[in-house]
Amino acid sequence: MNLESIRGQDRAIAELKKRLTEDRLQGSFLFAGPEGVGKRSTALALTAALFCETAPGKGCEQCTTCLQVAQQSHPDLLILSPEGNKVIKVDSVRALLHKMSLQPAQADRKVILLDRPETMTVSAANALLKNLEEPGKQNLFLLVSSTPGRLLPTILSRCQRVDFVPLAPAELEKLLTPSPGPHPESLLRLAGGSLTHAAHYRDWTNRLGCDLPTLFAELAYARYTDLKEWLDKLPTTPAEINLLLDGLRAVCRDLLLWHLWGNQAIDQLIFQEAAETIQKWGLGLTTESIEKILQEINEMQTALTHNANPQLLWESLALTIHRLARFENLYHEEKSA
Repeated sequence: MNLESIRGQDRAIAELKKRLTEDRLQGSFLFAGPEGVGKRSTALALTAALFCETAPGKGCEQCTTCLQVAQQSHPDLLILSPEGNKVIKVDSVRALLHKMSLQPAQADRKVILLDRPETMTVSAANALLKNLEEPGKQNLFLLVSSTPGRLLPTILSRCQRVDFVPLAPAELEKLLTPSPGPHPESLLRLAGGSLTHAAHYRDWTNRLGCDLPTLFAELAYARYTDLKEWLDKLPTTPAEINLLLDGLRAVCRDLLLWHLWGNQAIDQLIFQEAAETIQKWGLGLTTESIEKILQEINEMQTALTHNANPQLLWESLALTIHRLARFENLYHEEKSA
């Protein structure tokens, strides 16, 4: 991968190319923007451009150096990520600083990629401050964050920020392979410009055999004997659970819009291609019930941060939706028709 292959980030790539040409890539940079829009890929492509001897300033994608960067095995590429997807501890930062103190093994500098730096503990962040401010000519910091607002002000003030934007639906559709399948427009709107999110939603739709409005209906109105089968198909890792909950929240949003504006809301729906489903099943839920479901979703996401049992959380949410539903008979009549 090289900088030319990064899609949908023309402004950020143009800025980095200019800095490469003018030899102004020193210090610490913060790549900030939504998840899944190319920040980490850009950091690796930039590293290849800096290290590649075959095509300096670009990266050839074929030499040993470029392949090592792509595989994240180059000795002068130092990557620091949260331990167990949770936090970056001070011991990890100290180990990183020791590696930084050594001379580069192959390149003329070291590139330090900090993945999700907002997860650093306060002591870890403080241990890094001096080096972020004065990394030296042989060290380049690239911080990659989807939630830069969670970074300490002292970290933000020491970094040159490069903003990444959500990918346009047309770009997402080109990048998403295999294709999104049926109703791609709804999936791409739901993804919010994130290729990662779009891929997850596509995979879940294929795995579940239905779109999210239909999943919402199944969780709410399936017979109790069928409910466990649906629950067994749902994700169990916190990141995937949170993303699917965001999708169910989007269904609730569409239901509320339909309650407020009726047919006039269709153009504002995320799931426009499922408008008939939204309208039909919205008949059995009051706005108060939908708001209670949204509250349950929020509470479930909070509980996930405290290591609650995912299966129990899904069961609680499904039973809450089920209890609030008012049209179970209508649902099963439609299913049997």
